[in-house]
Amino acid sequence: MTCLHCKEEIAPGTKSIPVNNGKEAMHPECIFRSVAGSATHVRRECAFFGGTKDCHACEEGMTKREAARAAYREYATQQAALN
Repeated sequence: MTCLHCKEEIAPGTKSIPVNNGKEAMHPECIFRSVAGSATHVRRECAFFGGTKDCHACEEGMTKREAARAAYREYATQQAALN
Protein backbone atom coordinates (compact mmCIF):
# COMPACT_ATOMS: atom_id res chain seq x y z
CA MET A 1 0.00 0.00 0.00
CA THR A 2 1.17 3.55 -0.70
CA CYS A 3 1.01 6.37 1.86
CA LEU A 4 -1.70 8.89 1.00
CA HIS A 5 0.56 11.83 1.99
CA CYS A 6 4.09 11.02 0.81
CA LYS A 7 3.21 8.46 -1.88
CA GLU A 8 5.97 6.15 -0.62
CA GLU A 9 5.35 2.45 -0.16
CA ILE A 10 4.24 1.34 3.29
CA ALA A 11 6.31 -1.78 3.76
CA PRO A 12 4.73 -4.85 5.32
CA GLY A 13 5.16 -4.70 9.09
CA THR A 14 5.62 -0.91 9.04
CA LYS A 15 3.33 1.03 11.34
CA SER A 16 0.57 2.83 9.45
CA ILE A 17 -2.77 4.45 10.15
CA PRO A 18 -5.80 3.48 8.06
CA VAL A 19 -7.74 6.39 6.53
CA ASN A 20 -10.77 6.72 4.26
CA ASN A 21 -12.56 3.78 5.85
CA GLY A 22 -9.45 1.62 5.59
CA LYS A 23 -9.15 2.03 1.83
CA GLU A 24 -5.89 3.97 2.21
CA ALA A 25 -3.20 4.42 4.85
CA MET A 26 -0.60 6.90 6.05
CA HIS A 27 2.67 6.69 7.95
CA PRO A 28 2.22 8.12 11.49
CA GLU A 29 4.70 10.94 10.75
CA CYS A 30 2.86 11.80 7.55
CA ILE A 31 -0.50 12.07 9.27
CA PHE A 32 1.15 14.29 11.91
CA ARG A 33 2.67 16.53 9.20
CA SER A 34 -0.63 16.80 7.36
CA VAL A 35 -2.29 18.11 10.53
CA ALA A 36 0.46 20.01 12.40
CA GLY A 37 2.42 21.50 9.52
CA SER A 38 6.13 21.82 8.87
CA ALA A 39 8.93 21.85 11.45
CA THR A 40 9.07 25.65 11.08
CA HIS A 41 5.35 25.82 11.79
CA VAL A 42 5.68 23.48 14.80
CA ARG A 43 8.43 25.79 16.15
CA ARG A 44 6.07 28.75 15.55
CA GLU A 45 8.69 30.61 13.52
CA CYS A 46 6.60 31.13 10.39
CA ALA A 47 4.45 34.09 9.38
CA PHE A 48 1.31 32.31 10.62
CA PHE A 49 2.57 32.90 14.18
CA GLY A 50 4.04 36.34 13.46
CA GLY A 51 7.49 35.00 12.62
CA THR A 52 9.60 35.85 9.64
CA LYS A 53 10.37 32.43 8.17
CA ASP A 54 8.61 30.78 5.25
CA CYS A 55 6.67 27.82 6.57
CA HIS A 56 7.99 25.43 3.94
CA ALA A 57 11.59 26.67 3.56
CA CYS A 58 12.77 24.13 6.15
CA GLU A 59 11.57 21.36 3.83
CA GLU A 60 13.62 22.43 0.82
CA GLY A 61 15.49 19.47 -0.63
CA MET A 62 13.53 16.96 1.46
CA THR A 63 11.10 14.33 0.31
CA LYS A 64 7.59 14.57 1.74
CA ARG A 65 8.39 11.68 4.08
CA GLU A 66 11.62 13.32 5.29
CA ALA A 67 9.75 16.56 5.92
CA ALA A 68 7.09 14.67 7.86
CA ARG A 69 9.75 13.00 9.98
CA ALA A 70 11.41 16.39 10.65
CA ALA A 71 8.13 17.92 11.80
CA TYR A 72 7.42 14.97 14.08
CA ARG A 73 10.97 15.05 15.51
CA GLU A 74 10.56 18.76 16.29
CA TYR A 75 7.29 18.05 18.09
CA ALA A 76 8.80 15.13 20.03
CA THR A 77 11.77 17.31 21.04
CA GLN A 78 9.42 20.01 22.34
CA GLN A 79 7.40 17.45 24.29
CA ALA A 80 10.53 15.92 25.83
CA ALA A 81 11.64 19.39 26.97
CA LEU A 82 8.34 19.82 28.82
CA ASN A 83 8.81 16.63 30.83
